[in-house]
This record gives sequence, C-alpha cells and structure tokens, in this order.
Amino acid sequence: MSLRLTPLPPPSEPVPESNHLSAVRMFLKQGEKIPPMAFASNEEKLAWVRSTLERVDYEHLSRQDKGLVRAYIGAVSGYSRAQVARHIKQYRLLGTKELPFDAAEKDRWI
Repeated sequence: MSLRLTPLPPPSEPVPESNHLSAVRMFLKQGEKIPPMAFASNEEKLAWVRSTLERVDYEHLSRQDKGLVRAYIGAVSGYSRAQVARHIKQYRLLGTKELPFDAAEKDRWI
C-alpha cells in the first residue's frame, strides 16, 4: 500500500501554520507503519527536510508540535530519530545557508 503525501504549498503561498500541522497530524494518524518516500538522492532528501522545517516555522512551534514535525520527517524520509535530530540541529545552526563543505566530506562530519 502506497500512501501519497499531499504536497505542502509553495513557500511563496502564505498558508496559516495550523494547516500545515493539521496535515501532519492527519498523515501520522493514517497508519502505524508508513513506508518512507523514495527520493532521487540524499541531497534531495535533505532539501525536503530543510524545506519542511522552513514551511512549518519549526523554531516557533510549541514543544508538542515540534515532536509531531520530528515524527513526520522521520516517517516520510526514513531517517532514524537520531538522524532527524542531527538534521534539525544542523538547520538550527546554519539556517537556510548551505553546508560549508562539499557532499563528499559531509558524510564524514555529520
């Protein structure tokens, strides 16, 4: 069984934060075990994680809502809890800036 995600609207379209979080809640309620999405590359997956964090304005969410977003990212990307935490930490430290080193070195340091 393949679940199709409703894509989040583009960042240029202002949408209330509650719409994003209600969509995340509904997605997580759909099933116990959600198969991860297939991404073309690791860079695409990282870009999706970063755009998701930006769209829900992760920094300004409540603790409970941050937990929902973490679970959503883990379910969709297939990342473990530790990997999700690491990517969120990286996002919080660097914001929207790119990594200061190339992709070949990235695997060694992150």
